[in-house]
Amino acid sequence: MKIAVFGSKGKFGETAAKLFSSNGHEVSGFDISDGEFKIPGGFDIYFLAIPLASVIKMIKTLKDGVIIEIGSIKKPLKGFSGKLVSIHPMFGPKSINDPAFRNIIYIDDLSLKDGDKIIQALFPGFRMIHMTTDQHDSAMGDLLVKPYIFSLLANGVMTGEYDFGGFSYNSMKKFKDLVNSESRQVVMDTILLNPESPEIIRKIREYLDNLENQMREAIIKQ
Repeated sequence: MKIAVFGSKGKFGETAAKLFSSNGHEVSGFDISDGEFKIPGGFDIYFLAIPLASVIKMIKTLKDGVIIEIGSIKKPLKGFSGKLVSIHPMFGPKSINDPAFRNIIYIDDLSLKDGDKIIQALFPGFRMIHMTTDQHDSAMGDLLVKPYIFSLLANGVMTGEYDFGGFSYNSMKKFKDLVNSESRQVVMDTILLNPESPEIIRKIREYLDNLENQMREAIIKQ
């Protein structure tokens, strides 16, 4: 197949382009700058490893080929149901070669009929997990939103650098780096647009309030 990969200079876009090429497909890479990009024609597949706003722009513009989007938030795409193939690869450049992470979520209620066959052809040997839009976004509340929020918090509160930190400190440093290894726009889209996020943040606030109350009680008892 003739495949155009948008976001080919990004972490996942570059990985996907190499994978498709190694599987015998003809691959052309395109990148975006400040949200502006030229949209070529004549491809069988348009693989979009780009932010949500650019994905929506391309869906509205493209007239030929099959659009495949890979975003971590699906609810904003409900209005385009049947006009694309929607997946969420649960692996990245560092984990693609580990069979345990070769999982792809396939969004049934957004995707074209028989779109799963296209994904199987592009990702032979990968495990496909079928979900609806709502099931996916709910799952991402646990799998991505919570880790991203906690990683952002770690970045906000960890200020010291020590060369004698123990296991807990070193673990937090690694967790802090989670969002720093991702596109900041993708991280923020995942948090801000996920319908589970308000409840997640409410529960975090509630837990912190309870912890603060326990701290006050402990101080009073001293």
